[in-house]
Amino acid sequence: GEGFKAPTLYQLLSFYGNTELEPEESTSYDLGIEKGQRGSGLHLALTGFRRDSDNLIGFGFTAERPSGVYLNTARARAQGVEAEAGIDLLRGLRLAGIYSYVDAEDRTTGLDLARRPNHFGTIYADWASAFGLGLGADLRIVGPSWDNGANTNRLEGYELLDLRASFGIGDNLELFGRVENVFDADYQTVAGYGTAGRSVFGGIRAKM
Repeated sequence: GEGFKAPTLYQLLSFYGNTELEPEESTSYDLGIEKGQRGSGLHLALTGFRRDSDNLIGFGFTAERPSGVYLNTARARAQGVEAEAGIDLLRGLRLAGIYSYVDAEDRTTGLDLARRPNHFGTIYADWASAFGLGLGADLRIVGPSWDNGANTNRLEGYELLDLRASFGIGDNLELFGRVENVFDADYQTVAGYGTAGRSVFGGIRAKM
């Protein structure tokens, strides 16, 4: 596949903008094998991929722009594998997961690209009853990464657990609720920027 992405107006002209940004171009390859169908029965999939990018658009910090600025990485490569599996354990109960290993490199310096963890994945569990109750949980696991292109500022890995529930009322109404970051994990995806703690949501959905 061939890709092309022009800088957005925000990336060019905002407070963090850079009017000298070049368009991003990429060439990608992937090869995979799959058994079954996602969402039912036994499903297995394995995919290998590689993407070479010129002028990759990213966000970083410089001495002249300590608050942050959009920058081009002249030559970058991201390659790795993605594995996926799912199985129906019992009637109405399904367990699935996905794991990715990604090696993302600045090919000019040989250093890792900023904020690209090598390892990340999610485990899903969903149960649906015969009387309209649905329960689910997601466990997201993200490995450590570097916050900057110089690979001097380390971001720690983290785990997040989300829970959700729903209950159908008749044919047109559904009550739902979810709790994100159940254990109120303290984590960062960008150094110095906060992330949401434990959050609770609920409501009702109506279908016509």
